[in-house]
Amino acid sequence: MGSLVKKDEQAGMAISQDQQQYLTFMLGGEVFAIGILAIKEIIEYGNLTEVPMMPDYIRG
Repeated sequence: MGSLVKKDEQAGMAISQDQQQYLTFMLGGEVFAIGILAIKEIIEYGNLTEVPMMPDYIRG
């Protein structure tokens, strides 16, 4: 997000001075990205624990 970008006028392409990697994921139909340097742990999706007396749209 803080990277500087120069425009190559002849090729019409953006060239980044420093490359960064991101983890992208979808949540609620929206795409999000987090810089990999900010990630501490990735936990695999497991089983949900049902919450009693909750509406169907609340998964756990």
